[in-house]
Amino acid sequence: MKSWFFAALLGVCCIQAQAAASITAGTVSEIRVDADGRGFVVFTENLVNSTCATKKNALSFDLAKASGREVYAMVMQAKAANAKITAEGLGTCGKYSVVEEWSSGFIH
Repeated sequence: MKSWFFAALLGVCCIQAQAAASITAGTVSEIRVDADGRGFVVFTENLVNSTCATKKNALSFDLAKASGREVYAMVMQAKAANAKITAEGLGTCGKYSVVEEWSSGFIH
């Protein structure tokens, strides 16, 4: 019984992980920040596996949160240096209904 439950749990985790959008070595095209602190980064390439977003080349962040400020600083640095970013989304579009939320990423 326990092994069946573990296998089902592992399957759900894998499905959830695959539902999030990702980009490998994308270049930042533009960065938008609205008056309420929400913003998003637009890449020159489309994301892979974006399920909720209709804007397929962007990930959103929130400057009201420390994590959002970190994302903003990173993408500003990448844009200034014309560096590539690898990033992953959360699989949800809560901040903007057409843009997936940022989960994690790094500069190359």
